[in-house]
Amino acid sequence: MAMSARPSGPSPLPLCELAGQPGKGSDVRITHLLGRGSSVEEYRSLCASRKKFGQLCAVKSVHLGTTPAERVKQMREIDLHERVSGLHDNIAGLRDCFFDAHHLYIVLNGVFGGDLRDAIAERALFFYDDSAEQSVFAQIVDAVAFCHTQEVFHRDIKPSNILCSMDGKRVFLSNFSLATQVETSEEFGIGTLAYMSPGTSFCCNWESSGCSCHIIQRP
Repeated sequence: MAMSARPSGPSPLPLCELAGQPGKGSDVRITHLLGRGSSVEEYRSLCASRKKFGQLCAVKSVHLGTTPAERVKQMREIDLHERVSGLHDNIAGLRDCFFDAHHLYIVLNGVFGGDLRDAIAERALFFYDDSAEQSVFAQIVDAVAFCHTQEVFHRDIKPSNILCSMDGKRVFLSNFSLATQVETSEEFGIGTLAYMSPGTSFCCNWESSGCSCHIIQRP
């Protein structure tokens, strides 16, 4: 794969560096973009590894953390995802990970039906289909329960973090970037506000600047 010039600014995240990673990036050939987030780009790629040739996979590309704390957090995502990968049918499989000077690349098993948010809002796969809804819900609950048995707590369960098969009949829990091993946490505001549990609260320490403490509880 030919090298290309790096664009200015923090985004988009190019994968041209992959061609220069012997035994790692050189095994990955990008075909096209799957999706894009504010700090994450996910690519559909052709993985031609030494052991398995020609298999399609997805590559999640993120900016490599610039501080030790940020890199520890990124490594924690990989470690906790690896703990449950390949052990449950409804958890996205983690195949590999590697990095270059600027980016971290997480290689996942190929699941190309989009995410659950698109399946609900755009493709209407579950419209007036109670059995399909129940099946998907049961798969999600089962995957989360299994993670808990492995002491992995996701903390950001939402439709966009759940991948779907092409027909929408199978779903896969993904994106362990906020996962933790701590069953009881004193951290507040972890996750996505719209999908937090009703009892979630946020606190702000009182400072001389006049910042007050607020408790927010969704009905």
